Amino acid sequence: MIAYSLHYTLPVPQDGKQFVGNLHTLPLLWLLAQACMAVYASSGMREWANKGIGMASNQQQVAPFRRWLAYAWFIWGQSWCYWGIRTAEPTLFRFGISAFNRAIWIWPDFTAAFYWRGLIRGRELSQYREAIGDLSRAIELNPEAPDPYLQRGLFQRFHGDPQNAITDLQQFLTRGGELYWRLEAERQIAQLRADLAEQSPDAEPAA
Repeated sequence: MIAYSLHYTLPVPQDGKQFVGNLHTLPLLWLLAQACMAVYASSGMREWANKGIGMASNQQQVAPFRRWLAYAWFIWGQSWCYWGIRTAEPTLFRFGISAFNRAIWIWPDFTAAFYWRGLIRGRELSQYREAIGDLSRAIELNPEAPDPYLQRGLFQRFHGDPQNAITDLQQFLTRGGELYWRLEAERQIAQLRADLAEQSPDAEPAA
């Protein structure tokens, strides 16, 4: 499968060992989420938490408590998605979506929650239209963040919308992003343009 699909930041152990013993220990991750929120609140980790996604300065202001609570639900959703990837169980991704929904309900301008909800919907649950809507909302909230353009462009590229895919991938390149994904975006743009040239009625037949 094309390498577009794994632009996650979920830590997957490489040594084959389980992070926790089994799914019955998942509630412990809630305590981990609470601890993460305490660290976030005390150490100024905003930039790290939203790397590649960002926060727009004109977003609606929310009380710090509600923002921290939204982050707790967000991390809880990421935990469910982690186990969804490890077990290939779609129900766990739906639990993750529910957690992202709660985070967005608490903080309606939570860019990262829209971004992640779009990723999971599009890649794991085949909810293409909903994924595009979430990524579009993330872009609306912070037009200068590169990653939502990349993911929306890749979803469009593999769901029959080549022109908009090229536009979004070019927007990603304009805004920076990681080198690996810049090279991938350039490769996809070149392939899309070649495909469009072959489909053009003015294209010359191959020799």
